[in-house]
Amino acid sequence: MDSVEPGKRTREEQLIDAALLLVLWHHASSEELAAGGRTRLMKLAYLVSRRMAEESVKALSVHFYRWTYGPMSNEVYDGWERLRDAGLMEEEEVWSVTPSGARFATSFYDEVICAEENSPIRKVIDEVAGKWRSAWSAQTLMSHIYGLSANVDGSGPPISRMQLGADFEPPIDPSDAGNS
Repeated sequence: MDSVEPGKRTREEQLIDAALLLVLWHHASSEELAAGGRTRLMKLAYLVSRRMAEESVKALSVHFYRWTYGPMSNEVYDGWERLRDAGLMEEEEVWSVTPSGARFATSFYDEVICAEENSPIRKVIDEVAGKWRSAWSAQTLMSHIYGLSANVDGSGPPISRMQLGADFEPPIDPSDAGNS
């Protein structure tokens, strides 16, 4: 891998992040509904990132900070652009996974995420997507997230009381991950 300055993601990490987020959003979509609006997708990305940190799983390399509607990540916005430019997602009133995106997400899930060494990642994605698939309202997700502690270990104030612009804990460092 290329040498990268601290806090910056490699191109490989950016592509992996986009693929993992696509799989999440595809799995969290229902047959009748698209993936959802930006707020819903951002909150699902935060929940997966948080659960991976709780489980000491290194997979997503995205950073979140507190913003008007809760956790926000510029890297997730980059992922949307990357997926849209590749024709894997499209945005009208809400984001939807394109047929090509659904095929890619299914293949990536089956061939990469279902590999035994990636079972911690699969567990988190399945858990979050399964729990929130039927919760279509971004408000439901936001209410849940606002009640969580600001820190993964349960310490700190609830997210709802974090100062705007405050950073959340960074993603797991590979040396601290249980799946490194």
